[in-house]
Amino acid sequence: MVFDPISNDWVPRWGYGSKKKIEARTDIIRPVKKGDNPNQDPWVKEKLEKGLTANKQAQAEIKNKLHVKNLKPSMLKKIDKKDEKAKGKPRENKKEAKRAQLKGQKDKLKKSLMIAQNSTASMGKFDKKAHKMEQVKKVKKKVVKMGLGKNTGEERGRQMDILRNVTKHL
Repeated sequence: MVFDPISNDWVPRWGYGSKKKIEARTDIIRPVKKGDNPNQDPWVKEKLEKGLTANKQAQAEIKNKLHVKNLKPSMLKKIDKKDEKAKGKPRENKKEAKRAQLKGQKDKLKKSLMIAQNSTASMGKFDKKAHKMEQVKKVKKKVVKMGLGKNTGEERGRQMDILRNVTKHL
């Protein structure tokens, strides 16, 4: 809170009803000084001066950043000229290259989505498909049923073969 002599009360420093806003509301009449143009709007002039100081501040910040990087303002002119030369080239090639790159990424994404959908237990059955996405043909695996065999001798022989393979690799 700040004391405001205009309202003769304590008011906030910023925000609604702040000292600055009260001063702006009560700043109705300004005298014209000698040498000033009487037809010029003093409030517009003040705004322009504030903008000028803001631009000077921004310029000083840029100079400081250049100083930190050991660059001189004359070097920036050379960089700007290089940028202008680069801007003179048509951008169609860049746009087409970007479009081709995005298309390649889109194809890769579509392929990885199909793989991910089919690698789940539901095999993508419940996943939402895109509007123009083609159905993926699913490869059915052949299931070899190993029955008991026609007789017990055949089954015993098969199990003995398995036992020999297991004991051979131990």
